[in-house]
Amino acid sequence: MTEQLVKAGVFGRFGGGDILDLPARRKVVLIGLLLIAAGVALGTYVSRFWGPIVTTEDLVGIILVASLLAVPGLGILAFAAFAILTDWIFGDIGVEVSPEDLRIGEELTVTVTFEPKFWGRIGGVFATIRAEEEDSDRVSHYTPKGRRVRFEKRLPLSRATEVAPGESLRWSRSFEIPRGSPITIQTARTSIVWSVVVRVSLSWWPDWKRRRTIVVHPHRSS
Repeated sequence: MTEQLVKAGVFGRFGGGDILDLPARRKVVLIGLLLIAAGVALGTYVSRFWGPIVTTEDLVGIILVASLLAVPGLGILAFAAFAILTDWIFGDIGVEVSPEDLRIGEELTVTVTFEPKFWGRIGGVFATIRAEEEDSDRVSHYTPKGRRVRFEKRLPLSRATEVAPGESLRWSRSFEIPRGSPITIQTARTSIVWSVVVRVSLSWWPDWKRRRTIVVHPHRSS
């Protein structure tokens, strides 16, 4: 069990990134650009063996070859552009989860800060604390991995609130990880990952969401 907990700690820290966060988003954009460049290069390379482009079928064939990588790259860039636009619409939202490494029976505090860029109303701010178990054992290569929620707690941080540009809003709430909850583990066959998902609701735009991963250890014996 000690070895599993050590692995869990490493797994939790490295698994805590959210692809919508700014540091990870830069890598996502880079991957998208590389895929587009690879698709264009592949299409250009294949066209050398095609000979002169004399028919519409030749042109369509080259485009299809190039799009094998270029189209997924464009999709990734569109996803990153949506995340950037969402941040621009909402304003500055900060999520702090403390501590990120704790034991069963200890308190977890979720804090959200918000500096909106618009006049209007948000539907509320919510946090969901969840432990998910994933079993890598599959009947065949084509069957999905088994996944189930082992623990879930929803915490409303704020009700519907009127907001205005430039104001500083802050919501915080603490929650004690109850006895009997599963701990974070990472083995060859099974993993249990704890996460905190924060959601800010807006009626005229998809909800703003961010995810943070935490590590939960066994209760400290007296």
